[in-house]
Amino acid sequence: MPLDKLRYFKTAAEERSLTRAAQKLGVSQQALSSAVAKLEEHYRTRFFERRRTGLVLTPEGQHFYNYATAMLRREVRLSDELNEIRLRYTGAIRLGTTMTRSMTILPEALTQFAAEHPKIRLNIFISTHRFELEQKLVENELDVIVTPLDAALPATVRTAVLEEGWFCMTLPRSAVETILPPGQTIRSFMQLPLRAQREQVLGSGLLERIPCVFSSSRASRNGRAFLARHAPHNASIISFADYENLLSLPYCKFAAVFTYDTLARLNVAVEDGVPDHFIYYIKAPESPRVVLLCSPEKTINPAVPLLVRTLLDFAQKRRTPPPEEFFASLD
Repeated sequence: MPLDKLRYFKTAAEERSLTRAAQKLGVSQQALSSAVAKLEEHYRTRFFERRRTGLVLTPEGQHFYNYATAMLRREVRLSDELNEIRLRYTGAIRLGTTMTRSMTILPEALTQFAAEHPKIRLNIFISTHRFELEQKLVENELDVIVTPLDAALPATVRTAVLEEGWFCMTLPRSAVETILPPGQTIRSFMQLPLRAQREQVLGSGLLERIPCVFSSSRASRNGRAFLARHAPHNASIISFADYENLLSLPYCKFAAVFTYDTLARLNVAVEDGVPDHFIYYIKAPESPRVVLLCSPEKTINPAVPLLVRTLLDFAQKRRTPPPEEFFASLD
């Protein structure tokens, strides 16, 4: 039995008037009258007698009124119980992560988690050293960490792949526009196959003329090998130890930046259908770079599994590896 029909009947019985009941419910009198008539037809009995003083319940109607009142009361109690279950988790979760993950995958996922579990407080610890995060997790100073995989973790730690990143070169649109011959537009360049795009980029000597930036702590071997091959005479090759702030520097808007695509895509904007950065993947032994979600195998914090499930569900929905053609790009 639909609850709205029970609500219609109960209100009509209490108001003793279809007109007043319809006004109170915010429905038309015709809709209310039709609902009551269908109930009477379904149960093959009359629930109301029409008198000058208003509607009066028949014995059958009084019995049905008691039933409707009990059912609606149970529905309210059920709603309260479900809401209590949803909000029963309280306290705090100590989440550790790196700067990159705090800017890429985590913001949207944590916003969703906070909306679903408003009574759970998230204490977020950000470190540029993944080993510090791993140590704090093992020593029970953190409940969950999100960090790149670099070494085996103890068997007491449960891990799951949260994100994968591929090594890539990011070129600003302003730099690409300088290599376009007369008659070629940035839009027609975008429509070329990736192989033709990279051949045009590498054959133009562009990497000899603009700054080339990479992180010595993350991509030194890949970055140095690639630049030694394609930009051996470039005097503006810059190595940064601070990987997380690599793309936030203003001059990177006119530099070739070598990093992982998860960070490269963070600052890519599109205007008039054209991106302000072009991303090309480089074959590298370290690709893909795996980011793990780690938590203790046994935890006394009942909220931790909720956060783990939210992060994994969110990551699964957005995980899209590069097109197959990209894997053979700038090797």
